[in-house]
Formats: sequence, C-alpha cells, structure tokens
Amino acid sequence: LFYGSNFTGNETAFPNDSEHSARLTMMFINCTGLVDAGNLILPALTLKDVDYYYMFSGCTSLTAAPGVPDASITGESCLAGMYKGCSSLAVAPEILISGSTGYQGFSEMFQGTAIESVTFHVQNIRDYGISWMWYGNNVISEITFANPNFEWGEDNAGGWMYDAGAQTGVIYKPAGVSITPTDSTDGLPTGWTQQDIA
Repeated sequence: LFYGSNFTGNETAFPNDSEHSARLTMMFINCTGLVDAGNLILPALTLKDVDYYYMFSGCTSLTAAPGVPDASITGESCLAGMYKGCSSLAVAPEILISGSTGYQGFSEMFQGTAIESVTFHVQNIRDYGISWMWYGNNVISEITFANPNFEWGEDNAGGWMYDAGAQTGVIYKPAGVSITPTDSTDGLPTGWTQQDIA
C-alpha cells in the first residue's frame, strides 16, 4: 500500500469518524526501511480493540512517527506496542488522548525506543494501561503527566519501568498526585524524583 513512501506530504488513508475504527494492527510491522512517517495523519476519533496495535513495531530505522489525536478509547490494547522496537526513534510522537488509557491501552508502547522525554495527557491509567511501557529503553529520563485532573493508579502500572530508565530522571505531575510506590518498576524508579507542574 505504501511501499517506498516516507510520507513526504501529509497523507491519510484512514477513517476519521465514530462509525469506524482505524484497525491498522501491525500495518508497518518490521518495515526496517521506513525512516519518516511523521507526516502520516491518524485522524480516527474513536479507537476500538487493537486499532494501532504494534503498528510500527520493529521499524528500526524510523526516526519520526505520527502522533495520535485526542481520541476516545472504547476497546482494548488500542495503542499497545505501537512504536515498540523503534530503536532509532528519539523524539516522542504527540499522544493527545486525554481520557483513560483503557485496558492495556498504552502497554509496551515505547519499548526499545531511544526516547528521552515524553508528555502524556491522559486523565487516568486503568487496567494495566501502561504495563511494560519502557522495557529496554535506558535513556528515558523525563516523563510529564500534563492533565490537571490526572489520577495515578499504582495497581495499573504493571512493570511500566521494568529494566528501563536513566539512572536519574524526573516525573512531572499535578500537585497532589503521588507516583507510588517509590523505588519500584511499578512507580518511581530508583534515582528519580517527582515534581509538581508549576
């Protein structure tokens, strides 16, 4: 479908209404020649089961990836593993979803990437929504939860920082929110601090 394209213009071939889900599961999986998909538009405003599941997983040459608009998550594993194994991806795509992660919605999303900082806009993490997110990424050092109504559910983190993270780092979050437990793969990694967003 997109063989040989590095999306030099703004391109979309996807639905943008609530009637359809995107269902782009594994669309570019292991496309090691794909370098730049930053101009690819993902306009769907309703995400259902596994819509973007492993979409770019294994794209080891990818340096720019599309973000996701503020879509409503109504299914499971919608963005799970979406950028997993994109070892050249150093700039986080903009994930604008402001509701819930849904069941395993963001799990494994940035495993094995080279991303050092990221901002999330979700209001809450539910049902292992960020489980195993950063495994194999040892450079991530700054994570921001920007939604002023953000709720941290420690039981739903599910090893999100297991074998991941720089030795020192910071999590920015709204005042009154505590990333717990500390010194744990499920909460705040050893050597990291948490700061209130001004």
